[in-house]
Amino acid sequence: MRALLIGTALAAVAHAVAAQNCEAVQEDLARLRCWDQAAAARRAGAAAESIAPKTAIATAVRSQSTIPTAPIQIAPSTSDPKSWPWGSNDGPSVDTLALDRVHVRDKLTMPYEDAKAANLTLTSSNSEQVLKTTVAMIYDLPYHFLRDEEHPAGWSTWVGAQWVKDGQSKKPVDSRLYRFAGLGQYGTEIKLLIGSTLDYSEDKIAHNSTVGLRPEITPVFSWTEGGIPYSSADWAYSALFRFGAQMDRVHTNKATAGVVGNAVGLNVRMSLNYYPGGVVAPLRLFSETVRATDLYADSIIGKRNSTYNDFGMEWMFTRPDKKPGAIAPTLSLHRTIGANFLSGLPRTVQTVIAFGLKAN
Repeated sequence: MRALLIGTALAAVAHAVAAQNCEAVQEDLARLRCWDQAAAARRAGAAAESIAPKTAIATAVRSQSTIPTAPIQIAPSTSDPKSWPWGSNDGPSVDTLALDRVHVRDKLTMPYEDAKAANLTLTSSNSEQVLKTTVAMIYDLPYHFLRDEEHPAGWSTWVGAQWVKDGQSKKPVDSRLYRFAGLGQYGTEIKLLIGSTLDYSEDKIAHNSTVGLRPEITPVFSWTEGGIPYSSADWAYSALFRFGAQMDRVHTNKATAGVVGNAVGLNVRMSLNYYPGGVVAPLRLFSETVRATDLYADSIIGKRNSTYNDFGMEWMFTRPDKKPGAIAPTLSLHRTIGANFLSGLPRTVQTVIAFGLKAN
């Protein structure tokens, strides 16, 4: 604005000086040309003067207006580590409160996956009190394995524990899983999420335990996900395919004797999510399948094979886009079929309706 006013003043001065100089020109044609140039300079000054107030008003309006922001990413996006609840590849700062690094879900998953809420139920059937729970707690470690200069995406690390229990007397379940995990992101056009976990799983009912190293790769394509989950504007989806391997040291009981052996194999996991949006924006439909098999195992323990399916729907009562970081109560209906020896889960076939909680 100041520069514009200064320019207007200079134009006026130039016009006055030009007028005096034109009077001194002796030749008629040259004097007329001089007057034309002076008139052009006067018109330019008047135009600048008329524009100046409008420009000032427009500048003031722009400075006071709010630029619309992009929709908030609620569920994790595989292509955007900063949307992950943990393992953001930036790592929380050292001075962050410890509670901010604690995350509660129903099971131990990778940070780019959406998961159900933890649930705890106590039921009574045939004079029997039955406790059922599926809960996992994850703690985001506040440092990297590799520096940002070495890998732009860096590496993030976390630890976690999972507990699945069903206290019914006919087919009881009591499995534990403890994990130390790391994850890095590579590639540009086709991104690869490369992770590895060190797991200790235990089946308290069968008295079996396993220590295993499980590397895995999740490719991220252009069609892997679309839309903004939990958005009232439109629907969204995600389709993840994870390929991994297991290298396990297995301790199992056979004929009341402890047996120890090694096993190596492959596993694949498919996770699908659909968010209808609109008036049912808090709803998520999901399906998960895990298939694992041993390619080699010591004869004393034998090869393991398992297939696990979990599908259903979940409703969030607290919209995380309106209250981010809050504890979110949920109601879910899902059916599980099969076993998963990777996490120590025995075979189960059940339909569950449960209230749950998600935190961070």
